[in-house]
Amino acid sequence: TCVGSLSKATLRLANCSKTSKNEIVVLEERFEIVSLTGTLSRHGAHLHIALADFQGNVVGGHLMDGCQVFTTAELVVGDCAGAGFTFTREMDKETGFDELVVAKTTPRTRAPPQDAPPGYSIPVTAAARSPPPQKKAPKSGGWFSRSDGRSWLAPPRGEDA
Repeated sequence: TCVGSLSKATLRLANCSKTSKNEIVVLEERFEIVSLTGTLSRHGAHLHIALADFQGNVVGGHLMDGCQVFTTAELVVGDCAGAGFTFTREMDKETGFDELVVAKTTPRTRAPPQDAPPGYSIPVTAAARSPPPQKKAPKSGGWFSRSDGRSWLAPPRGEDA
């Protein structure tokens, strides 16, 4: 989930087929992020966003590179690997697109707190396994990728950062 605002939004609209590309629009005005949903994996991201302008009109589509955060983008990401699922993408010959494949794996757990009731377990998250390397986002903010395939959205930094 995500809350925040953008000053520039790059969206791919849903008018695509196997033989034609989707239309990509770049909107440069202030928008409130009213919804962000999708999947992230080391094989890529598939995110849809809904944005409201100053009059409350909503526009949405597939989130593309090139968005700029206006004030903040507070993003909360759930880790399904600890719950026993992995996400990959495989080419679907019928649609012509890389489609999501969800596989069941063995859940990973860590020791429960000392005061936990019997049978209590905690999924191990990516953050608990290994903290991300400390990187400074450029002043413009935007989408960034790590060498392990993880991506994140960073707000612009202030002039003194």
